[in-house]
Amino acid sequence: MTIDIKNENKRIIIIILIALVVRILFLLTVTDIKNLKYYEYGEIVKNINHGNGYSLFYFENDSLKYKYKPGIEPFKSAYMPPGYIAFLYPFFFINDEIIRSIVILLIQIIISALNTFLLSYLTSRMFSKNIGIIAACIYALLPEFIYASCNINIVTLYHLGILILLFLLIDGKIYTNYLKLAYFILVSIFMIYLRFEFIGFILLISILLYKRGGINKLGIIYLSLLISLSPWIIRNYVVFQHFPLLSTSTGLNLFRGHNDHFVGYWGDETFDKSLSHFQKPDYEYETNRFYQNKAINFISNNPGDEISLSFQKLFQLWVYNMDDKRTENLFYKIPSILILALFLLGLFHSYSYDRYKYFYLFFVFFSIVSVVFFALPRYQTMLKVAMIPFVAYGLIMVWNYLKSRLSV
Repeated sequence: MTIDIKNENKRIIIIILIALVVRILFLLTVTDIKNLKYYEYGEIVKNINHGNGYSLFYFENDSLKYKYKPGIEPFKSAYMPPGYIAFLYPFFFINDEIIRSIVILLIQIIISALNTFLLSYLTSRMFSKNIGIIAACIYALLPEFIYASCNINIVTLYHLGILILLFLLIDGKIYTNYLKLAYFILVSIFMIYLRFEFIGFILLISILLYKRGGINKLGIIYLSLLISLSPWIIRNYVVFQHFPLLSTSTGLNLFRGHNDHFVGYWGDETFDKSLSHFQKPDYEYETNRFYQNKAINFISNNPGDEISLSFQKLFQLWVYNMDDKRTENLFYKIPSILILALFLLGLFHSYSYDRYKYFYLFFVFFSIVSVVFFALPRYQTMLKVAMIPFVAYGLIMVWNYLKSRLSV
């Protein structure tokens, strides 16, 4: 039976299948399943399962550790937001680590394939069905998206949430349809529990939400977010005796972006020793203040350096991080530069504040967060999903230009 490749539904199905196949091949040939890193997320899950509650760090001979160790009672934690940890938690009932890792990554691969469809649908609504197909192809084949779906990180889930949110916002029915408003609120809650700074995006678009939906709709959104965050805030107040407290990693992240060493600096062994006198239950809170004060002192004493550092962090977000070994790979570097060039082309030639204002604000939001803190390669990958529609539009422009020149 022959497939009519011109049929839109069949084309997107083929692209989704390609996305699945390349990710499974990557999983089988590149991902080290036997030594898969779960980072802080997995260690917190292990502590929960072994009766230590939501906890992470502990000291061993004045050296700060975070990997789970039997017989050690780590400090209570608010270092990592609980969204991705809640996603991982059910899989830890699978005792075999290899099977567990395979199941988690297969679920992420399926979600990534769903993202391929959602991006196609979103881009089709923004531009055209052909450009939507191109966007889906880019998502399906871009190496960093393939890599992200086959490792333990929040990127694939973050892409899912932002694609749904952006569609709901440009669709505009959240202002007239309470069911769509409920979807928007639920996905916003999901995104905030993945990354607490996402509250900043909701605040940034608040004026637009107010203009379109009025004070009642904005009030419903704010009240719903407050209620949904209350269990976490109350829990942190009970543990740390401070209110309101969403995260104890803000100070460290601020310090990593504002210090006299380099952007991304973690500190050294002397830092661990100076932190070791902080005792539970206040360890993470006091450590957060320690790093926060160091960052504020650096900013106060080096205001001139902040300008150059801001441009450096924006370059790391939008182009690539020259100081990170993970970006040295040409499979990362070349696509990143091409995507940025096509994005700028598509963004400029498609400019329409009324149609794409939520995308523009998302880009502004990510840039602000990177300047305030810093930008890892993972953050660029998280941002890039919202760039792809404009990349696809830019690619069509280049194709049409080349075709017209060759036909002369």
